[in-house]
Amino acid sequence: MRRTRYHGLDSLRTQFEEKKHAIRERLEAFRRIPQDEYFFELAYCILTPQSSAVHAAAAVEALRRARCFNRPERSAKILRRRAYYVRFHNTKAAHLAHAWKHFPEVAERLASPAPGNDLRIWLVRNVRGLGWKEASHFLRNIGFRDLAILDRHILRNLLDQGVLQRSRQRLRRSAIAPLKTASDALPARQGSRWTSSTFSSGAERRDRFSNNGDLQ
Repeated sequence: MRRTRYHGLDSLRTQFEEKKHAIRERLEAFRRIPQDEYFFELAYCILTPQSSAVHAAAAVEALRRARCFNRPERSAKILRRRAYYVRFHNTKAAHLAHAWKHFPEVAERLASPAPGNDLRIWLVRNVRGLGWKEASHFLRNIGFRDLAILDRHILRNLLDQGVLQRSRQRLRRSAIAPLKTASDALPARQGSRWTSSTFSSGAERRDRFSNNGDLQ
């Protein structure tokens, strides 16, 4: 599939006008996800890193049928089946068991009035196996719309347009600290530039967390 290359904000806005209704319909569908499906959305996001999204979705359904999220040995056997193979199946099975055990605390936090970015920080700190991008995907998938999800495809386009002024190698290392809100994802006017200060350093990210409310 040929990848669209944007040559400025005008081109990007044109593409958005063509696709905005489909985008908004999809976002509304996410908003309608029932709360009793939240854990399975979380499980999907735990399984997707470095694995096929199709396999991860199929694996979640298989685990649901087997009712073994809390049994990592059984889960790992399912995750390594060829039909829905998931990399690092032993580690991810353990992460699923931890998420299952502590999901009441997760659900309570999700029901709080905290903004999306605060919830993302808490999820990254407390849910094993969930990184910045995965936490953002999870929150988006249950209806939150105030977060930017910066994957390698988005970052590549920002580099191609000259919005970001960093090497690809350095950018990959810093991409684990996404920008705080979706409105930050693109400068307000053409010609703006991001610098290294846009991204949090490792020390700055650690300083944002406290010991209060951490899961063990």
